[in-house]
Amino acid sequence: MTNDLLKKGANLEQKVIIVADDLTGASDTGVQFVKAGLKASVLFQPSFEDMSRYKEEDVLIVDTDSRSMSSERAYNEVSQVVQPFLQGDSHLFFKKIDSTLRGNIGVELQALMDLGRFDAAVIAPAYPDANRSTAYGIHYVEGVPVHLSEAAKDPKTPVLTSSISDLIDEQTNIKPKHLSQQAIYSELNETSHDVSSLLKHGHQWFVCDAETNHDLTQIVDLFMKINQRVLWVGSAGLAGALSSYVAKHRNLSHAKKHESVLIVSGSASQKTNEQFAFLREKHDCLEVKVNPLNVLNGREAWERKSVMDQLLIRQDEDILLYTDARPEMVEQMLAYGEANGMTRQEVGSTLSVCLGKITKDIVELTGVKRLFLTGGDTARAICHELGAGGIQLLKEIEPGIPLGRLVDTSVYAVTKAGAYGQKDSVLHAVEVLKNIEGVDEWQNQSLL
Repeated sequence: MTNDLLKKGANLEQKVIIVADDLTGASDTGVQFVKAGLKASVLFQPSFEDMSRYKEEDVLIVDTDSRSMSSERAYNEVSQVVQPFLQGDSHLFFKKIDSTLRGNIGVELQALMDLGRFDAAVIAPAYPDANRSTAYGIHYVEGVPVHLSEAAKDPKTPVLTSSISDLIDEQTNIKPKHLSQQAIYSELNETSHDVSSLLKHGHQWFVCDAETNHDLTQIVDLFMKINQRVLWVGSAGLAGALSSYVAKHRNLSHAKKHESVLIVSGSASQKTNEQFAFLREKHDCLEVKVNPLNVLNGREAWERKSVMDQLLIRQDEDILLYTDARPEMVEQMLAYGEANGMTRQEVGSTLSVCLGKITKDIVELTGVKRLFLTGGDTARAICHELGAGGIQLLKEIEPGIPLGRLVDTSVYAVTKAGAYGQKDSVLHAVEVLKNIEGVDEWQNQSLL
C-alpha cells in the first residue's frame, strides 16, 4: 500500500483527481476547472497506463457510474478505481456528489476515507448557481428541503432526509460534525480554533453550510489554511471554489488565450430564449440584434452595415447575434410576408440567409473561429455562406448537442436544435468552444 505517499496538505502542482458517480456530474464538475484555465479529461476505466497518457492533464475525472449500485458494489467500485491514483505524488482528491443528495454518498465517501487515510472530509454539496444550498445542516433545493423536492421521488435513489449528517450516518454509522457559516468565518478570522481542536480529538468528517459562492470560497480557504490532508466532497459549486484556489496557487504557464465565440440564433424557441437569459446572467458578451422587418423590406444591406459598425470597436468579445423574435415582431413579420406573397417558410428562409451573410461578415472582420449555432435552417445557411462542404463531427457535449469542425474551414461549431438542452446548455457550449486547442485533441478522447 502506498498511503505513506499521501503527504499532509495536497501539492497544488500535482493533479486534481475527481471521483464522480455519474457522467453528467463528472462533466459539470470537471468543467469548473476548465473555466479556471486547467486541462481536464473524464476517464471511464482508469488504469496505471492511463497515467502516462494523461500526463499533460491538470485534472482527471473518474466516472464510476455507481449512483444506483448497491452500497457494497459502490464501495468496491470506488475503492478499485482510485488505486491508480494512489501510486504516485500527493494529488488533491475531490469526491463529486449529487447536489440533491442522491446515491451512495456516505458509502463512497467511506471508501475513499478508508483508502486514502485523509485527515478530514469536507462535505459541502451546495450549488448556489443551481439554487442548491445548505443551512444548519439541512440541504435545500430551490428553497425546499431536499426530501420534499423531486429528489424524494427519484425511482432509483430517492432522498428521504434533508439532514446531510443523518443521511451519511444512515449509510456509514458515522455522524459528521456540522460547521455553520459563522463557525467557518470565525475560524478564518482566527477568533476560534474549534476545527483544529476537533481534528486533534479524532473528528474527521465535517458538513459545511453554504448558501452563496462566497461561502464555498471561505470553506476552501479555511481548510487549505489548516494544512491537513483533505478529501473535498461536493458538487459543481464547491468544485468552482476549489478550482479558483488551485488556479491561483499553481503555475499555469501552459494556459492559453481563450478564443472568442460567435453565438448565432435563428430559433424562436422558448427553451432557447431561457438558455440565452441564463447566458446573460453568467457571461458577458456583445449582443447584436437584427431587425427582421429591415431584412424583409429590402434594407438588408443597411442592417448588415449596422452590425459591422457595432463590431468595429469591440472585436475581441464573445458575440450573441440573433433576430428580434418578440411575439409582436413575429406577428408583424408574418403580416408583412403575407401582404407580399411570402409563405412562412419563405420568410424564415430569408432571415436565415441574412444571418448566414452577417455571420460571414463577422468571421471575415474578426477572424472568429468558434461558432454556436441554434436553428437548423440558420446553421445550414451559415455553413453555405462560409463555404463548408459539411461538418466533421467530433463529439457530443450534451445529449443531442454535437461539436464539429466545418469541413474545408478552420471553424469549429456547436449546433443545437431550438428546443434542446438544459438551462445552462448554451453557456456550457461556449465554455467548450473557448477551450478547444485543435482537432487532434478530440481524437480518441472521452467526453469532457
